[in-house]
Amino acid sequence: MSLLEELKLYIKAFYKGSFTLGSRMFLIGIALIYLIAFSSLWLQIEGLFGSEGIMPMERFFERLSNQDTPVSYILRHPSLLWLDHFLKLGNSFLHILCGMGSLLSIMALFNYWRGYSLFLCWLLYLSLVVLGSPFLSFQWDNLLLESGFLAIWLAGFKRWDQKPSPFILFTVYLLLFRLMFFSGYVKLASNDPVWWNLTALSLHFETQPLPHALGWYFHQIP
Repeated sequence: MSLLEELKLYIKAFYKGSFTLGSRMFLIGIALIYLIAFSSLWLQIEGLFGSEGIMPMERFFERLSNQDTPVSYILRHPSLLWLDHFLKLGNSFLHILCGMGSLLSIMALFNYWRGYSLFLCWLLYLSLVVLGSPFLSFQWDNLLLESGFLAIWLAGFKRWDQKPSPFILFTVYLLLFRLMFFSGYVKLASNDPVWWNLTALSLHFETQPLPHALGWYFHQIP
C-alpha cells in the first residue's frame, strides 16, 4: 500500500469517527521514536559498551553469568546480546543490533509488516536496555518499552486496516493517563513550593537534568 493510499484511508477514517486514524498516528510516532533511539545510540554504542568502552559488554555479561545458573540469569536479563557468547562478534554485534533496529524502525514507519517490525524493534531495544542500565534506565526508556509493547498489539499481525481492539485501546489510554497523572503527582508529592505556587517553570528549563537547545526558547514563553 502506497503512502498516498494510506493517507486516503486516514482521511476516510477521520470522517467516519473511528479510532483508525489515531491508532495509526500513534504507531507511526512509536516507529519514529524507535528510529531516533536506535540511530542516536548507534553513534555512541562502541564508546559505551564496546570492548574499550565505558562499560564493556563482555565484562557485564561475565559478571552476571558468575552470579547464578544460566537459565536464571538469562530470564532475569533477557537480551539478544547473550548470543555473542557463541558468535564472538564483539563490537560488530552491537553495530548489527543498532543497524537492524534502525532498519526495522523505517519498515514500521512505512507500514512494511508493521506488527512484526515493531515486535523486533521492542526486542532489540529491550536487549540494549538490559545491557545499558546505567545509561538507559531513564523513565523515557521504560516508557518506550511499555508503549512499544502496546504498539505491537495495536498494529496487529494482519492487514493494516484491521479495527483496533477495544482492550488494546483501553491499555493505551491507561498508559497515557498514568503518564500525565503521575508526571504531575510526583512533582506535587515532592512538596517543593515552586510546584504548588505554580512558579516552577520560571527556573525549570534552566535547571533540568538533561538540557536541550530548545529549552531556552521555552523559558522565554510567558
